[in-house]
Formats: sequence, C-alpha cells, structure tokens
Amino acid sequence: MHKFLVSAALLFTFTVVPVTVTSDIYVNCGSTGTSTAVNGREWVGDDVYPNFLAIKGSSTKTTVTDEVILLPHVDPVPYRTARISRSHFSYIFQVSPGQKFIRLHFNPTSSYHGPPLDMFTVEAGPFTLLSNFSASITADALSLKFFSKEFCLNIEEKQQLTISFFSQSQDRHAFVNGIEIISVPESISYFDTGDVGVQVVGKKSLVYIDNSTALEMVLQCNVKRDSVSSDDDFHSKFWMWATVTKRKGKQGQE
Repeated sequence: MHKFLVSAALLFTFTVVPVTVTSDIYVNCGSTGTSTAVNGREWVGDDVYPNFLAIKGSSTKTTVTDEVILLPHVDPVPYRTARISRSHFSYIFQVSPGQKFIRLHFNPTSSYHGPPLDMFTVEAGPFTLLSNFSASITADALSLKFFSKEFCLNIEEKQQLTISFFSQSQDRHAFVNGIEIISVPESISYFDTGDVGVQVVGKKSLVYIDNSTALEMVLQCNVKRDSVSSDDDFHSKFWMWATVTKRKGKQGQE
C-alpha cells in the first residue's frame, strides 16, 4: 500500500532572506560527463557517479536530433537526451535528510518517432508519483514540446531516495530526460507541525500534511511586497514560482 500523494495548488508566503541550499542534484539523463545549461547550472550525466547515484534495471540511452530540440529560446539541457526502457529502471540517490522538491523533465520527442508509445508509472520510495502516465499525450494536451512534473516529499535519516520508472506493458516504454532534487529550506517548509489540515474536494475529512505525505506541485505563488533579483540563485532553483505583488487596499479588498 503506497502512502498518500496529495495533488494541490499551494501558496507559500515567506520573508526573503539569504538561504543556504545544499545537497542539490541535477541529472541530465542519458548523457555522459557534465552539461552546462544556459543559466550556468551544471547537470551531471547518469553514467558513473557511484558516490551519490546508481542505476538498476534494464534501460538504454537516446538522443534527440538537433532540428527537433534546438529552438531559439530553448535550453537543450536536459531535453536533448533521455533514458528509456520497455521494462523498468531505477535511479538510487544518496541524499541528505529533509524535505525535497523532485522535478522530472520530459521531452516526448526523445522517446519515439511516430504514434505515442509511452505509458508508465513513476515511484519515489513508498509513493506512486505518476500512474498510467503518458508524457506524449500530456504534452499534446498542453500544446507543449516538453514539460516537467514536480513533487515534494520527505527523506528520513540514512534513507536512500529511489526513483523508479515502470512501463505498463512490453509494447510501451518509460523514459525521463532530467531529474532535479532540491533541498527545501525550513523557512519555506510545506509541512506544518501544528494540527492543521487541508480540505480536499470530495473529501469530508481534512487531509493532514506531515512526513508521511507527498505532494504534487500544481501551482506555486510567492506573495511579497518587494521584488527579488532574477539572478538570485535560491529563487532560480524554484523557477516555477509565479510572483504576485501584494498591494495595500481598502478594508475587504486583497
């Protein structure tokens, strides 16, 4: 029985202060060596990094042709290469304990040429993050060439993080282009130590978010009075934030 995964639109409100973020991992799946993204961040290939990364299962690498991925405004890292399998494969990470953002990157054109053939499940530890998932169908529905899915979960002391990909059948495949694992500072923790629950549509009882819960990030909004420099490294890691400037108004107004 897998633990509960909550899909929710979350609002984080916090004061902007200097934060030291450590133990972040950026994996350019299917590549070798290191690759530098347009923003200067270095991604590692998934070939040989025994100190923090191992791959188990049956899988292979694939590369996207330049004419498919190289658009003027597109960073090819991590969307040029992918790891793909018709059975299953797992990434095993040695990570520090604490709360993590896990961002999975998908470029369906890297995994097929023709009708969509991807259909798979993704698990992280005891949680099922995606089930009967097709990146190609999702990309078509969103009118996107590539996209990412983001999740939050907690890692205990001396616990490995295993992210597994399972194809649904022999004629379907699983794949991933990039994996980001980002440590969440306590100042913006999504866990509440108090007796606070979340009302989920269709549920009569509240859902309580604690270390036994995983979240899928649907919408993130940073409410603040002052702007943050775009080159702030901490905030650039959470690039899905939408900025909403808080305004003073009359009573009864936001």
